[in-house]
Amino acid sequence: MHRPSDPSSGSSPTAATPHPGLGDGPVGVRRARLGELDAGVVAIAGPGGVASFAGSGTRVSWWVGAEDRWHRPEAEPSTRDRLVEGTPVVESSVRIPSGNAIGRVAVARVGGVARPSVVFDVENSSPIPVAFAYVVESSERIELTDDGIDVDGVGRLVLTRPALGYAAAATAADLLAVLEAGSMTPDRPVWGRPGAVAVLVPLPHTAHAVATFTPGATTVDVSALADRGSVPAPERIVAGWATHLTGTPRLELDPFHRAAFLAAECDVMLGYDDAGAPTSGADVALTLGLLAEASGRIGRTDDPSALVDLLERQRANGSIAAADPVAATLQLLRACSAWWAGGADRSFCELYLGPMADAVRWLDKRKRRDAVASAIGARGALLGAAATFAELGEPDVAAAVGAAADRLGAFAPELPTAAGLLERLADGLAWTEVPADGSDSAPDVGASARFVVATTNEAVRDDGDALAILAGWDVRLAGQPFEAHDLPTRAGLLSYGLRWHGERPALLWEITPWPDRPAATAVTLTAPALDPAWSATSAVGEALLAAPAGASRIIADNAERAEAAARLLPDDPTQQPFQAFHHDNTPDAPVVPSPSDDPLPPGGSFS
Repeated sequence: MHRPSDPSSGSSPTAATPHPGLGDGPVGVRRARLGELDAGVVAIAGPGGVASFAGSGTRVSWWVGAEDRWHRPEAEPSTRDRLVEGTPVVESSVRIPSGNAIGRVAVARVGGVARPSVVFDVENSSPIPVAFAYVVESSERIELTDDGIDVDGVGRLVLTRPALGYAAAATAADLLAVLEAGSMTPDRPVWGRPGAVAVLVPLPHTAHAVATFTPGATTVDVSALADRGSVPAPERIVAGWATHLTGTPRLELDPFHRAAFLAAECDVMLGYDDAGAPTSGADVALTLGLLAEASGRIGRTDDPSALVDLLERQRANGSIAAADPVAATLQLLRACSAWWAGGADRSFCELYLGPMADAVRWLDKRKRRDAVASAIGARGALLGAAATFAELGEPDVAAAVGAAADRLGAFAPELPTAAGLLERLADGLAWTEVPADGSDSAPDVGASARFVVATTNEAVRDDGDALAILAGWDVRLAGQPFEAHDLPTRAGLLSYGLRWHGERPALLWEITPWPDRPAATAVTLTAPALDPAWSATSAVGEALLAAPAGASRIIADNAERAEAAARLLPDDPTQQPFQAFHHDNTPDAPVVPSPSDDPLPPGGSFS
């Protein structure tokens, strides 16, 4: 669970730091993997909605010619980037003198075209006409065609409305100079070499211009791509992703953390590929394990490729070939357990019991017990594995694995918190570990997976002999309700709600058993962060828990602050005494706090 910042530490709450990705959150490199479930990752979107294609040296972007000059969104300080509803649909908005220009980029299938296309939808939301330019830069040969731009061996850009003019130059900087000088031509020039070319489209007020870039070296169906009605609108693409997210856990998160969680979920669904690979090949095993575990955590057990690839990296002695074999082998146990807890088919899960047993034997060797004991999340990995063995009909192995977990003691390092990950990750448009020097880097699907694991683990943690509800709860959240729906567990899909009766929390829960497994009657539920003495064994129930230590003071303090804020509100509800949080990418732009930026915020995802 995301905890509020400690005011004594001198650090500001996460929500008080502006960033261009998802609202109020950490500043970071802004990149997102774009794709769809069948094809996986197709392109990488960077600042300003620039789409790049791995290994091709090709970039596709949009520029806008306003009444003052040409604006390149990737270079403008006023540009704001965000993921639309947390999905891989990147929206970039740039200020121009008369208003705003907005571009949206995503991947979709266009009717009649076999391969997925990157869709560029640009909108003139200013009150006067402007010109948009679709710009392609490439180290490969570029040809201007009747309907757009062809990049030799890379792909083809196709417009859905007639072009106003053309421009070409050796570099993007030279191309900008050509456009600024008004030296574009209405006739399509012959280019036929690497460089930067632009196709200009006039756009009146509120109008949209749509283009597609379809990667691939072969001919595409231009007639379908040139038909505006055949190209899915961004709203349809967002709705499609919302359908894919149906059935995954729903957590009552604050808007920022909800958007970050959805972004990480979607990135996990896109799977593993070179565009989300770590820079070191030795880290691939850990990334695959994180991706497999995250897929199980959200109940997406339809594509076992990451887990299968991880199992193929297991050595004959049971360890995983990796830079840190202890961490990677523990990750194998977590991934396999998560798949069983995520509702995977029993016959499939039984196939990896042997590899899991081999991994445990290797980890439990006396010579490496100290290394295992100091590994992050080691105890939880072994407890989850023990429960998986027990439920899959291997009680003796389960007992041995449980004994190995007990030998680690109760103070083995735990997994990082979701709040801690947010503070050191980029903004969810990226899910990239921010380098110490602040330099750019590629999106890392392992970072997305790690955040999904941390968030779901804090909502319900598998302790082997029990499921710990709200394991990440913090007393500073006292008095705040929370709901979680459809959390995959070994017992089935867990839904619960937290309500408060004064200083005492009331918990309501229901477990829907997996269809092909026995009813969840033997599961034990606990809530150690709320009431260490409470437990229950029923699949459906409600309970009034003991008051957590310090809860009464937190609730009273929150009530006093709410009353104080109410006294400051004007009589006219349309007049607000506080300026809303204003976000600006301009360097050194002031941060204006909103009323919610309290020194001891209610905080956390579960607010």
